[in-house]
Amino acid sequence: MKNIIITALCVISLFLCYFKFSFAGELKITRIETVNNSDYDITINNSISVHNVVLKNKDGKNAVEFPVYEAGGKIYKQFSVLRRDYNEYLISSLKENKKSDYAAAPDFKINKFSKLKKEGNIKAFASVIFEDRLEVECRIMDGKNGLWVAWPANKKEGVWKPDFSFSDKDLKKRVEDALIMKYNKKDERK
Repeated sequence: MKNIIITALCVISLFLCYFKFSFAGELKITRIETVNNSDYDITINNSISVHNVVLKNKDGKNAVEFPVYEAGGKIYKQFSVLRRDYNEYLISSLKENKKSDYAAAPDFKINKFSKLKKEGNIKAFASVIFEDRLEVECRIMDGKNGLWVAWPANKKEGVWKPDFSFSDKDLKKRVEDALIMKYNKKDERK
């Protein structure tokens, strides 16, 4: 009898674990726009967009490359795919031009957060992770109207063009409010 109870508890635990991960939030491509035959602008969950994504073939394998920022001879990554299965999903979706109608606003969390001690317009470097799958770097800036968040962008032909944007204004407000609130906290411990 004791073994049956232990087995039942194990089965229930496994089921709950599966249930949690099966229905956890997702990041799905809801729009794909081809730009210049090789770059893509993708929208995820009808909420966030990444521009200038490239699907490349490296050593016989497909790879998704997100835009980077180049300054002072250095290259800075602005995006990181955190899960191998999500990377494979991105490759497959771009290759097959496969879109989803999944539209739930993604959950997010602030990951990296580093306040700068020197004076200047850049006050902090941070990163935001969406659904534990995609990490996006950003900066907290100080402008004439106060603090604001600078998302990945690149200068092309003398004009700044976004590499990342929000189409869901409520999500943008929630993310940016959380970043600025974290910056304004007196206690810098996490």
